[in-house]
Amino acid sequence: MRALLVLVMLAVWGLALAYWPELLDRIPMHFGHNGVPDRFADKTVLSWFWMPALGTVLAVTFGFLMPGWLRSMAWSNSQMLNIPDRARFRALSPEARVRVIDATMAPMLGLAVVLQLLFGWITYASAQVALTNWQTLPMGPTIGAVGMIIACAVLLVSVSNRAVKQETTAAAQ
Repeated sequence: MRALLVLVMLAVWGLALAYWPELLDRIPMHFGHNGVPDRFADKTVLSWFWMPALGTVLAVTFGFLMPGWLRSMAWSNSQMLNIPDRARFRALSPEARVRVIDATMAPMLGLAVVLQLLFGWITYASAQVALTNWQTLPMGPTIGAVGMIIACAVLLVSVSNRAVKQETTAAAQ
């Protein structure tokens, strides 16, 4: 799943780089709830590449930094770790708490991939508007991505609850 995350992240950068030479002097920076661009900026490296850069920061955080950090917090039984069924989770052994966190990694990486896809879609749509091919950002894919983000969050909670229950049952035997 990490390989897919890196592949999608690189694709977003490739998309942004491919459109860079074609962009006109003004590019959309924000879209209203109806998909109409309501803020523009001059074409600069910062104004165009901030979206892929933000996506990269999130991908590296969710895909590479956060798993180790969460495992460390689980091992030390950190009060800062917010997990469903917290009382039963905290009562588990350090090894069992780490196994619970490991079970949540696939949905977390899935969330990171979906975020990358959303950033890619916004980059692509921004280029289409900037090139005057489109007048608005079509909201269907954006709403679909938000729905997928919510689904990943629900799955993350479900997997976490199931893993805590399994580890609690195994510890009781």
